[in-house]
Amino acid sequence: MYIDENDFNILKEHKELFEEVKTYLLKFSVFLKEQIEFKEENFINEQDILNYLKENKDLRVYIKNILDYELTHIKEHRPDIIASWKYYEEFERMCKELDGRA
Repeated sequence: MYIDENDFNILKEHKELFEEVKTYLLKFSVFLKEQIEFKEENFINEQDILNYLKENKDLRVYIKNILDYELTHIKEHRPDIIASWKYYEEFERMCKELDGRA
């Protein structure tokens, strides 16, 4: 239960306060639902990012250079980790295709 039983009993005894809390919670749940729907509608996912990078060559090259530098050690010593990164693999493939190296 989300409220202590004693607190709930006290709240039930005060009808006016009980109604105010019910009204507040109802409005809150509607607001929360609207916020969740908004987040879901406007959520940027991995594919959106890849599509954006596909359209923005300068940014794609910039990020590619950073990742090549930062991941050098992991690529050399733990290529299995890199291989498990689905979206990174797709990003690498996209970079090669768009640069005409595929």
